[in-house]
Amino acid sequence: MSCLALVTRVPAQGLGFGVNSTGDGDNVGSSNFCDDGTGHCTLRAAIQAANAHPGADFIGFVIPASDPGCDATGNCTINLPRALPDISEGVSISGPGPGKIIVHRNSKQTAYRIFNVTAATGTVAFSGMTIDNGTAPNSGGAGGVNNLNGATVNITNCVLSQNHTFSAGGAVSNNGSATLSIFNSTLSNNSALVGGGAVYSGVSGTVIINNSSLSSNTSTEDGGCGGAVYNAGALTITNSTLSGNSTTQNLTNDGGGGLRNSGTANIVNTTIAGNSVLRRGGGICNLAGGTVNLSNSTVSGNSANASNGGGGIYNAGTMTSKSSLIALNTAFFAPDVHGTFSSQGFNLIGQSDDSTGFTAATDRTGTISSPLDPKLDPNGLQSNGGATKTVAILFGSPAIDKGSSAGLTGNLALDQRGSGFARMFDDTSIANAAGGDGTDIGAFEVQTAAPTVLANISTRLRVETGDNVLIGGFIVTGTQPKKVIVRAIGPSFPLAGVLANPSLELRNSSGALLNSNDNWRSDQQAEIIATTIPPSNDLESAIVTTLPANNASYTAIVRGVNNGTGVGLVEAYDLDRSVDSKLANISTRGLVQTGDNVLIAGTIALGQAPQRVLVRAIGPSLTSAGVTGAMQNPILELRDQNGTLLGLNDNWRSDQQQEIIDTTIPPSNDLESAIVQTLPASGAFCTAILRGVGNTTGIAVVEVYALN
Repeated sequence: MSCLALVTRVPAQGLGFGVNSTGDGDNVGSSNFCDDGTGHCTLRAAIQAANAHPGADFIGFVIPASDPGCDATGNCTINLPRALPDISEGVSISGPGPGKIIVHRNSKQTAYRIFNVTAATGTVAFSGMTIDNGTAPNSGGAGGVNNLNGATVNITNCVLSQNHTFSAGGAVSNNGSATLSIFNSTLSNNSALVGGGAVYSGVSGTVIINNSSLSSNTSTEDGGCGGAVYNAGALTITNSTLSGNSTTQNLTNDGGGGLRNSGTANIVNTTIAGNSVLRRGGGICNLAGGTVNLSNSTVSGNSANASNGGGGIYNAGTMTSKSSLIALNTAFFAPDVHGTFSSQGFNLIGQSDDSTGFTAATDRTGTISSPLDPKLDPNGLQSNGGATKTVAILFGSPAIDKGSSAGLTGNLALDQRGSGFARMFDDTSIANAAGGDGTDIGAFEVQTAAPTVLANISTRLRVETGDNVLIGGFIVTGTQPKKVIVRAIGPSFPLAGVLANPSLELRNSSGALLNSNDNWRSDQQAEIIATTIPPSNDLESAIVTTLPANNASYTAIVRGVNNGTGVGLVEAYDLDRSVDSKLANISTRGLVQTGDNVLIAGTIALGQAPQRVLVRAIGPSLTSAGVTGAMQNPILELRDQNGTLLGLNDNWRSDQQQEIIDTTIPPSNDLESAIVQTLPASGAFCTAILRGVGNTTGIAVVEVYALN
């Protein structure tokens, strides 16, 4: 085969050399040509030719599919039996993709790295290839790409895997004074004995990691730290993920399953998840003298096993945090954060024990005894779009709309995932944090508004005795259990003749008692306070519980203690909108009287989309169900939160007959009433009022069905 060496000049890049063989022959051509003496240009020969030619050269790959190092799909592996020559001049080595070109150390006995950059100036670039199985010799440096001097090194669209060093920086090491950048790349299953399983950033240099994934890297010996990254210089990590990295024999005071920092590190729009350390700082360990600026990032699911903890972050230096989510990490001590922090606000800390500084008005914090649940995807790190994996936040998360896109290093237009994922999506049904802009806390931004649901169900009625108590019912649709608080309100109600001391029962569809309460502080006090909506009077009652879904029905019954009577209120609040279930098919039954003692039911439509509902007033058909004293002719009004009449109906066939039939659940008696109405969203409140025609009285039921 004739040599396919390129002699055409590449604009602004000097000479170009085309690698057309997976072999390993040395160059015997001149500095302007690449030839191993057999008509082939190997990678080794191309580097030798580039070194001999001053200026920035280009090395590409034009290996034919018939080459013995290529498989049937055209993927080619260059098996190196010995170390490549040092790269002493600026050069760009560009492959067709990391799956197409694999540069692999092919020796089980001899340690040698893949690329060693010794150039003092200029730029050395690697792109579109896999760099695999390099092992640095005992002299140290990285096993994959080692930058030893003053050249700028760029690594783009590469995979660096299974590289190893006996020192620091298993895959990549920047020991010089210039900048080493890693873009759109994956660094996985690399290891270092001392630290920086994937990346080492030396004291004098700068490392930039952008849109990249560093996963399952390890530091393995005594003194090992920084499972993924060991930074002693200047480090910037943006739009990236550090996950599943670890230190395995850390017996010193260092740590950092994800990052060990003693220099200056800026971390933006980044997820640090599932990393582990045997000592401290499962996600990040910032040592004394180190500076970390963390913004719009998520630190979750990391762990530290030793007593000085910091499962998420251990900070002994200077650390500033803004709009970041640090939660659901684990440690023997200080699960999420340890140390003194400088908060710029908008942070969510699940358990802030053993830390100080998260005191901004917009910070949201919990403790070990009362953790703040961020409501993250229980599946953890997933491919949610974009080049890197993220941990999604679910509808109902306290992180939604409570952050700021004005990060510590400038305003952010996109979340970690990049193009197509706006950094700020403002759900107008959720109040923004003071001074915030509707951005979600952490690296992940929810891109759609929460679905509209009927919530905060309340019904008011005069509570009598016997069968004429106040009975509220609801159904939980969907598949996931729904957390609710049910309240029985009386003495705090601003009316004359209120129920002075209500008691509350919660029963399932078979009538079995699930829970009961009289005076809410007597049971579940802490849980009820944690909902932020405890009753305002100690004589009122409340129950917090998680109810199975799948169309299960529940009944809340309000009575007066010692057969007391008066106007009472039964309420059910949805406490967890992050699950797929919702409250639906709300109904309330009681004795409807006259004047102020009619049946009044209310609900709120939460979400940005309008909610279509069917409201029914049921009376005469209760008789056939065995109810004595049923109201024979109910009339129904529907009003908004301002009291404006939205609909009025007496006898459902008189108006909207076809719309009501189309719901498939029209009343079964023509004297009963119904209204189909589309409620505006964003917290719109509506009230259904059920009376008897001609001031008649009797037992009746008001129902609200969500139709979409």
